[in-house]
Amino acid sequence: SIPDYSETLKSLNIPVQVIWGKNDEILKWGPQSKKVIADLKIKASNIHILDKNHFLQEEIPNELVSYIESFVAEN
Repeated sequence: SIPDYSETLKSLNIPVQVIWGKNDEILKWGPQSKKVIADLKIKASNIHILDKNHFLQEEIPNELVSYIESFVAEN
């Protein structure tokens, strides 16, 4: 059984960015998205669902780095 970290997640007060592949067949964003967004208080502007698969770091490494650098610079 997977431990329930929901209370820990709710207690975090740090900026969070999501960069997800819309076509990811391994991990689906949709089923957990509402709860994760609410628990981690993620701003809509920090959610990036890209028309990619699971391994974003292999598919679009430069674009991924750009998202991360922008997020870090803003926070």
